[in-house]
Amino acid sequence: MKLDPLAAAVKTILQKAAATGTTLTWAQIRAQLPPGLPALERSQQTSVLIQVDRSRAGTAPLLSALVTGADHDMHPAYPRIAAAAGRPQPRGNLEAVAQWAVEVSRFQRA
Repeated sequence: MKLDPLAAAVKTILQKAAATGTTLTWAQIRAQLPPGLPALERSQQTSVLIQVDRSRAGTAPLLSALVTGADHDMHPAYPRIAAAAGRPQPRGNLEAVAQWAVEVSRFQRA
C-alpha cells in the first residue's frame, strides 16, 4: 500500500492540531481523513508517522507527539517514531514519557 497520500493527509491534520496545541487519538485522526483513503493497521500507523516526521526540519517538534493513546497519554509507538526521526533513544519508559511531554509542550508554547 502506498502510504504517501495517507502521510500527507495525516500531516495536514496534525499541523492543524499543532496550530491549536491539541492532541488527537487515531480515532480522531481517522474521522478527519478524506473519504477513500484506506484504514491503517497499527504497524502502518507507525510507518505513516515516521514519514510525517522525517519530512520536518531537524529541530522542529515532532508532529507524531500529538498522536496519543485513548487516555490522551503517550502513544506506545512514539519512542520508535522519535528514534526513526533521529531523536535520542530514551532509556526506559519514564525518559520516553518525559521526552514526549517536552515535544507536546513545544507545540503548546508556539
